[in-house]
Amino acid sequence: MTIFLLFIAGCGYGQKLKVNKNQYGYTISIGDSTGLSVLTTPSSGLWAVATDWEDKWMTNWQYGNPTKKEMVNDYTILSGSIMLPSGEMWIRDAYKEESGRVKCIRRFQWKGKDTLKNATLGIQFLAKGEGKKVFMPGILYYGNPSGGKSGRTPVYDGK
Repeated sequence: MTIFLLFIAGCGYGQKLKVNKNQYGYTISIGDSTGLSVLTTPSSGLWAVATDWEDKWMTNWQYGNPTKKEMVNDYTILSGSIMLPSGEMWIRDAYKEESGRVKCIRRFQWKGKDTLKNATLGIQFLAKGEGKKVFMPGILYYGNPSGGKSGRTPVYDGK
């Protein structure tokens, strides 16, 4: 089992977690102190797992959303699974508003019969951007074009 601890901190203080249910399961949005949604679940799904590599890059992405919601103490627990070609990946998120931030503890658990040889676990949210001042942690900071030289790093050109 792999455990990730995330502090979703791109929105400033006073973040609020909102959990919504639709036909595909549960989605989340994180709002600022005014109630404006700043981060939201992509339409592809809250969770992403790649199970292969081609040309030194992740491929065969599978996506999913939580299908179960429960409240435990101060935590909102969202859980479900993604069916992969060789088995099932169980995923569980525990969200808590803490010190003006939203804390998330994400757990991945492989339930296939054989060892999962390749797995890339993805974390993705949608955020509104304006011009070239979008913030993409680990990829691009406020219009810095240096990532384009490698040919592997996404570069945001403001469109």
